[in-house]
Amino acid sequence: HSRPQDGAIIRLICASFIARGVRGTNIRSSAGFLASSAYVLAAQRVRDGVLSAASLRSAYTERPSLAIAEQKHFEIFLIELADNPIISALIRAFSLCYLFSDRCERRGHYPSDLRSAITDCNLRIFDAIVQGDVEAAKAGGLQKNELMGTHLSG
Repeated sequence: HSRPQDGAIIRLICASFIARGVRGTNIRSSAGFLASSAYVLAAQRVRDGVLSAASLRSAYTERPSLAIAEQKHFEIFLIELADNPIISALIRAFSLCYLFSDRCERRGHYPSDLRSAITDCNLRIFDAIVQGDVEAAKAGGLQKNELMGTHLSG
């Protein structure tokens, strides 16, 4: 779903957030809210027959590894299922801002047990989306936000 101009838009949004002094806590909570909303929208699309559950099942047949790049790719895939370019662009801009924040530098990489727990959440979210289960998608997003918040605020 990404278009060539998306990168420029995402960088512009990120630069605006940085210039305004948007804090890491605001970035995390906003990105978490938008991601949870994307999961709900995606599940609604399956429930309403707009998105095919069968095509989703064939798209991801193996569990993503704990490698950060593969996890990020899977998370972007989940967000793109909402088919909402505004949510996608904002989440990507928030992610980019976080990479430039001092919180990212101080926190370093996620420990493997946290990456494993996040992967499990992502897989539950994916299953909920495939089943068109809006409430389970929402619950999975909230659980993931809690995991992320615990690590980032600790």
